[in-house]
Amino acid sequence: MILNKDSRTMYVADNGYIKRIDGDKVTVLTGPKGTNDGHDGSAKDADVYAFGLALAKGENSLYFTDLKANTVRRLYLK
Repeated sequence: MILNKDSRTMYVADNGYIKRIDGDKVTVLTGPKGTNDGHDGSAKDADVYAFGLALAKGENSLYFTDLKANTVRRLYLK
C-alpha cells in the first residue's frame, strides 16, 4: 500500500491487482486476467500479478513487482 503526497489517493496491491482508492471510490487499474499465465498484453489487457509498489517522484507513474514475470513494471497514471 502506498499513498500520494497529499494522502488523498491510496494505491494497493491486493491479490495481484493494483487498486486506486479515492475517497469512497475504488478503481482496479490492472491485475491478473483469467489463469494469469504471465503472457503480456498492453495497457489494461496486460496479464500482470502485482506485489510491491513504489510511486514515482512526480506521482505520474507507479512501479510494481510482477511475481509471475519476475520483473519490475511501470504503470503510467496520467
